[in-house]
Amino acid sequence: MVFFLLALAASCYDKAPIISSDSCDHVKPSCIEVDGKARLLKDHFTGARISFDSIQVFGDSLSDIGRYHGYTRGLVFPETIYWKGRASNGPIWIDYVVGALGIPAYNYAFAGAPTRPPKFPYHFIFPSLQEQIEEYKVYRVSQNTAAGLAVLWIGGNNYIYSGKRTDVVNYTLTDIKASADKIISSGVQGLILVNLPDLSDIQYLPKDFSRDDYRLRLKNFSEEHNQKLPEIVEELKKLHPGKLIHLMDVFAMGKDLHNEREKFGFCEFGQACYRGEFFSLNDKPQDVCVNPDGHWSWDAVHPTTRVHCYYALQFFDSLNQMGMLNAFSKEKALEACMSADRKACP
Repeated sequence: MVFFLLALAASCYDKAPIISSDSCDHVKPSCIEVDGKARLLKDHFTGARISFDSIQVFGDSLSDIGRYHGYTRGLVFPETIYWKGRASNGPIWIDYVVGALGIPAYNYAFAGAPTRPPKFPYHFIFPSLQEQIEEYKVYRVSQNTAAGLAVLWIGGNNYIYSGKRTDVVNYTLTDIKASADKIISSGVQGLILVNLPDLSDIQYLPKDFSRDDYRLRLKNFSEEHNQKLPEIVEELKKLHPGKLIHLMDVFAMGKDLHNEREKFGFCEFGQACYRGEFFSLNDKPQDVCVNPDGHWSWDAVHPTTRVHCYYALQFFDSLNQMGMLNAFSKEKALEACMSADRKACP
C-alpha cells in the first residue's frame, strides 16, 4: 500500500532543483528562503570572504532540503515530525551554510538516493545520483545558472539497503568517481567529496540480520568506503589538473564528537529521539523525546540538527583549506553549535 502511494505521488514531479537562498527576491521560482534556525551562524561570518557565488549539491537525505518530501507529496518526512520536510528535527548542514554565507544553493539531492538506478519497481520511488547529474546538466543549460562550487555526498543507501551483497563498495566508488568527473567537467570552480559517517551508529535493522551482525557489516562498509575514497580524489585531481578537489572528513569528526559527547551537547547516542516511521500515514508526534538536540540520532537513520550544525562547520573548514573562505570566526561558530537549544544531560 505504501509503495503504491509513493509511486503514484512521484509520478509527475518537477525535475528542477530546489534553490535555497538568503533572499529569493532575484532567484527563480523554485526557491526556499532560509530563515529562523538556519541563520544560527550568520553573525559569525560577517566580513568573511568567499571566492564562489553558488553551490551545487548532490546526494541523499543528508543533503535533501525537501525534494523527496515534495516528490512524494508530503507522504515521506511529514512536517508534523520533520522540519520543513528535511530528514531531521531542524536545519541540515546546507541550510546552515546558506544562512551563514548568503549565497544560493542549487540542490539536486534526493533522500533515499542510491548511486545508480535501483531495479524495478524501486526506480519509481528512489531517483538515483545518475538522475541528479542528468537533471543538473539539463537545468544548468536551460537556466544558464552559475557553476560555483559543487558538493557530492552519497553512498550510505547503497550500504544500508544492500541486503546480503558483498560487492557494494567497489561499484559505489565507481559510480561516485564517474559522477564526480561529470560534475567537474561541467565547469564548476571546485568539488568537495564527502566521506561517510560511521553507519553502524544508525538504529535501523533489516529483518535478515541480528543487531550485532548488521552493525559490524555497516562499520566495515563505512571504513572500507572511507579508506578508498581518498584514492578517488587523487585520481580526479590527475584527470582535472588545476581544479580544486577536496575530501571532507565527517567520519573523523563524528569520532571526535563521540569521544567528548557531553562537551558538544550530546546526552544520548544509542537511541533515536523519534522512534516512529518516515511516512505520514504512520507518524506519531507523541513518540518524540523531550530533549531532541541532546540526541545524535533524530530517527532510525538520520542525525539531529545539532549534528548537521557540526557538519556545516566541517564544510567551512574544508572551504578554508581550499582557499575559498577566509576571515570567519570558527571558534564562535563552534560555540553557537554547542549551545543552541542545549539542555543539561540527566
